[in-house]
Amino acid sequence: MTTTNRFEQHALAITALTLLVALAASGPAQAAGNGSFSRVVSGLASAALPTPWLAGPDLTLNVAGITSFDGLGATGNTLLRLNAEPGAPVDLLSWSLSLSTLGASWLSEATVLFTNSNGDGVLFSPGLGDDFAGTRGYSGSVSLVGLQLGFNVLADGQLLVEFFEAFDDNVGAADALYLSGNISFAGIGVIPEPATYGLMALGLFGVAVAARRRKS
Repeated sequence: MTTTNRFEQHALAITALTLLVALAASGPAQAAGNGSFSRVVSGLASAALPTPWLAGPDLTLNVAGITSFDGLGATGNTLLRLNAEPGAPVDLLSWSLSLSTLGASWLSEATVLFTNSNGDGVLFSPGLGDDFAGTRGYSGSVSLVGLQLGFNVLADGQLLVEFFEAFDDNVGAADALYLSGNISFAGIGVIPEPATYGLMALGLFGVAVAARRRKS
């Protein structure tokens, strides 16, 4: 997982107009448990998916310490570039996190954008409906395909993430802080190379030997 300041000005620079059109077209989609999801469509030219796709391990994002500052694309927002399996469908999503607002910001305004490198993806608001300041925990899981919001990672294997505010209460300063928790994407993590499996096995063997020596 790596961070960049602006994703090199690539396709994730979705305009406010694009977001409004996407939200108007789909409306908010309620997830099982807390939170809501809405579709984001970039309007960019589609990119071919690699085939075949092989299911990998879950891709888990630790959100502890992440802040969201201002509106989408604003300087100061946390931007992440996650490595996923090329062609992986972003379908099953789960989350368990603690969120706290700063200043007059509301919990409902903290929003996360997930897209592939073509700009297609979803918006996620864990605290939807909590139109007040404070600290709360949120957890749940959802099938994006079941909500007709699924999308695919493209051939570059990049899943792009931005934490931002749907309404900016503290201009130029953080509005929300994720105190702890994770967001997980089922089966889209990078599959280790065979050589990596060998090193993992060797490491486990070393741990077993060390444990046996301690017992003796």
